[in-house]
Amino acid sequence: MDHRVALVTGPQGLSGGAVFERLSSSPDWTVLGCSRRPDALPADQIVAVDLLDRAGTTAALAQREDITHLFFGAYAARAGDLAAEADANAAILVNTLDALRSAGAKLQHVVLYHGGKAYGAHLGPFRTPAKENAPRIGGPLLYHDQEDIVRERGQVDRFGWTVFRPDWVGGATTGSPINLVLGTAIYAVLCRDLGLPLRYPGSLAQGASLIQSTDARIIGAASEWACDAPEARDEIFNLTNGDAYRWQCMWGEVAAMFGLEVAEGGPSLTDFMAQHAERWAALTAEHGLLALDPLRVIDWPTIDFAFTCGFDMLTSTVKIRRAGFADCIDSRDMFADQLAELARRGVIPGDRLPGIAEPASSVGELA
Repeated sequence: MDHRVALVTGPQGLSGGAVFERLSSSPDWTVLGCSRRPDALPADQIVAVDLLDRAGTTAALAQREDITHLFFGAYAARAGDLAAEADANAAILVNTLDALRSAGAKLQHVVLYHGGKAYGAHLGPFRTPAKENAPRIGGPLLYHDQEDIVRERGQVDRFGWTVFRPDWVGGATTGSPINLVLGTAIYAVLCRDLGLPLRYPGSLAQGASLIQSTDARIIGAASEWACDAPEARDEIFNLTNGDAYRWQCMWGEVAAMFGLEVAEGGPSLTDFMAQHAERWAALTAEHGLLALDPLRVIDWPTIDFAFTCGFDMLTSTVKIRRAGFADCIDSRDMFADQLAELARRGVIPGDRLPGIAEPASSVGELA
């Protein structure tokens, strides 16, 4: 296998971060990350650039003709405006591809990370289990634009591409505001600190609905697999842990990890965090944890949606398993593993996890 050079955009997020960590541990890869923060990564692995700045992106990547693979985890949020969001995210992808073309890079493969919005999950109930060949939903959507871009550019520049659609991703990063594990962890730590039970913060309908999650480590593994599997070339795949669960069952499992009792009638997490943000700051100072603003590190309205939407969110993973990727993890183990890793990284206090003796599978095992 020839040595390969990966460019990962969004290396502090869930998808990009998982890919960056996985490939950085392999001698077969040189890994670079694009970030607006020059201190986000080691100096020899950072390309400091705002991908919305077209000229700046071209300049930053001008000497990177060695890039062979692009893992596109960057995301430009435009809250409440799907058209503006689509335009911005098309722009950052085009700017990156154009910059690499100008540099003379011979791309072999591009990987994109999308999700359940492809099936209209943000609009309401959709047909389940959703399959990759479902008709496109109407209206502007960044996923549509990005898929069309890589299809067209792949034909012209002769690279393969793969699109993954994970669902409710959980991981140990603090760089993504839509992180189900981190959001749950912050809420649970505060409940324990305040002497409260872990009240389920959702609707009864959602508690009884079937949902799926995706461990970020599975995204990392699938991304590397896609670079070598002929079956993954120019394909779209749903990507989840491989199981489904209901919050009415999983909530008790999570509560036990924190040594908490379960109760009903939980609050809106958006309101709860606004009320207790100062307590979180004091708690992190007491335990010497990372100084994170809980109102910024998590998009609480989106996490509220995960607990209140009231309909099944299921996608079929038959296609990717037939293609040869079979990694899976019990979603309960995802929570246990990633919560333990958050404690190891100093994001949450480790003594708040009495129900986790040892991770069911080490973070490095799937990496």
